[in-house]
Amino acid sequence: MKTDMQPQMQNLDDLGFPVHDKLEKELYRDPTTKRFPKTMVMGQKACINNCSFCCQPAFFGAPNVRRRSVEHFLEELKWVQELGFKEVMFNDATLTADMDWATALFKGMIRNNINLTWNCSTRADRVNPEILKLMKMAGCHTIALGMESVDPAVLKNIRKNISSEQIMEAVSMIKRHDMDTIVFSVVGFPGETKKSIENTISFLKTLDATFVTLGIAVPAPGTDFYRHVAENSYLLTNDWSLYDPMKKPVFSYPWLTSDEIAYYSMRGLRKFYLRPKYIFSRLKSIRSVSEAAAYFRNFMGFMKRYVISKY
Repeated sequence: MKTDMQPQMQNLDDLGFPVHDKLEKELYRDPTTKRFPKTMVMGQKACINNCSFCCQPAFFGAPNVRRRSVEHFLEELKWVQELGFKEVMFNDATLTADMDWATALFKGMIRNNINLTWNCSTRADRVNPEILKLMKMAGCHTIALGMESVDPAVLKNIRKNISSEQIMEAVSMIKRHDMDTIVFSVVGFPGETKKSIENTISFLKTLDATFVTLGIAVPAPGTDFYRHVAENSYLLTNDWSLYDPMKKPVFSYPWLTSDEIAYYSMRGLRKFYLRPKYIFSRLKSIRSVSEAAAYFRNFMGFMKRYVISKY
């Protein structure tokens, strides 16, 4: 049974603030964290794109992006700072989708002396030198970009609307503004082959990205990707506990099996992160004892997950 869609709230300011004061501050961090404690904030719902695998259209409609007022968002950030948080993650799908809104937000953070470091996600076609300069001044240290694949057929099938050339330029531009990058890549989307995965891995190694992912595609119910694998009898199970980008795929193609997709995911990450050049660059970037400790924890976790263990 599926319930009917409910009317969407248009004025997001009416939602108020999340209960940051109820969080256990010691619990939350991620590999990009520069300062601690950290919490999460969000100024927009939905995304400007309509990727076939993404839950955003199912949750919020596409491309019906709704935004909080900049003033309301700034008040939350001030409160977060008063509570003792030192860093936030902007959980917006594309923080700089609306350049005018984003510019007003970053200028407001600078004007109000909001002393929070932060990371965010956006699209490679939604960054430029002007916005990046403001982001850096407002406390941004890491920007994540969705690439998924470099294969044109795969990108067309998932409606990504981003090219590898745009990714390359965006990563270089962000680095020139002294910020880190994460490039999100995924293996297993419709049209994927062993060759296309190898091409994506090879491309990632040419990027001067700080971090990359090479996750396993998850056909979330309600998405076109799920309908594709279900209708073509590629789906292996409806055990929702297995629908996890850290586990073997819940689907298998005649030309690319679940086990092969899992293998290439782990292999690609090892080939990127275990390069001497990459390891040396990360060691050179360390600026504090706490940062060194974080890198050590992350490295040990990586070795346990992707070198020692198996799916």
